[in-house]
Amino acid sequence: IRSTQFDGLLSIDVAAFHVDWKDIQLTEAISGFNFNGNGGTARSQGLEWTFGYIPVHGLTFTWTGAYTDAKLTSDAPGVGGVSGDPLPYAPKWGTSLDGEYDWAAFSNYKGFVGGTWSYVGTRSTDFGSSADAVPAQLGLPSYNSFAARVGLENDRYRVTLYGKNLGDSRGFTSYQSSGAPGLAGEITVIQPRTIGVTLS
Repeated sequence: IRSTQFDGLLSIDVAAFHVDWKDIQLTEAISGFNFNGNGGTARSQGLEWTFGYIPVHGLTFTWTGAYTDAKLTSDAPGVGGVSGDPLPYAPKWGTSLDGEYDWAAFSNYKGFVGGTWSYVGTRSTDFGSSADAVPAQLGLPSYNSFAARVGLENDRYRVTLYGKNLGDSRGFTSYQSSGAPGLAGEITVIQPRTIGVTLS
């Protein structure tokens, strides 16, 4: 569904999806190494959306997000999965809210200032990520991140002072077992707090 309302001040874009997988390939982690394994059948379904709103001239809000229900629909003994197990790294919920304000600065330049909040929900790792394979998957916690930007632009140039992950969140993006006892292994985290300037 795509629509604009209130003379273009509100935009709506919503999509529903349903995918049936057959002979899905899944990554299996064994002693620190990854292999492709046979996962049988799976299903992925949910909603994705983008809403845009302009409450006053120059101010724009954008809300994007997704709900995804992705799971095995048959046992996958090759990777240690059973029917109903979630597919790896598919968060049920993910969303972000962005706001930006633009104004005429000088000559043909306009200024802008904005910020973004993002949320990534809980996810499950690849199968076999648990050292003893019971359970075959581990859960990664949800995390939030914040970003901000300010700058100038015209039809040819854009300069931006930005800050990413301003709260210095340690959001986990992946985990792989080393095969050692307990949870010894490798964890990947999102980019730490970063301040920078871009010129394009």
